[in-house]
Amino acid sequence: MRATIEARAKERHAREKAEHEAKMAAREAKIAATGKKPGGKPPAPPVEGPLPTDQVNLRDEQSRIMPVAGGGFDQCYNAQAAVAAGSLLVVATDVVQAPNDKNQVEPMLEKFGALREALGEVKHLLSDTGHFSAGNVEAR
Repeated sequence: MRATIEARAKERHAREKAEHEAKMAAREAKIAATGKKPGGKPPAPPVEGPLPTDQVNLRDEQSRIMPVAGGGFDQCYNAQAAVAAGSLLVVATDVVQAPNDKNQVEPMLEKFGALREALGEVKHLLSDTGHFSAGNVEAR
């Protein structure tokens, strides 16, 4: 279990480090463009190594503790499904460990690309507010 926690911590640190570097680059670009230092503290760099909150479920180590509707937390997965509105045919599915849906639109769009010959081109995407982000609005 320790090795699993350490491996997950390493993955988390790499992801958070990339996000931190992107935020710092955007901050530097804003300084260069305006000549003014942005207000507030600069983003803190990510912490390396396992955190006290990192854990592994002994029964199903691929699931994660996620917030659930109505409050609280549960050990679960986040399932995604894409359905053709006219026929109600499920055309793509995915199960992820991330509690937030915002990063799930582009992977589903990639799955549509593989089905384009059989189903035709996707012209419209209907989604709930959990998927809303500027990047998802521009994704194709």
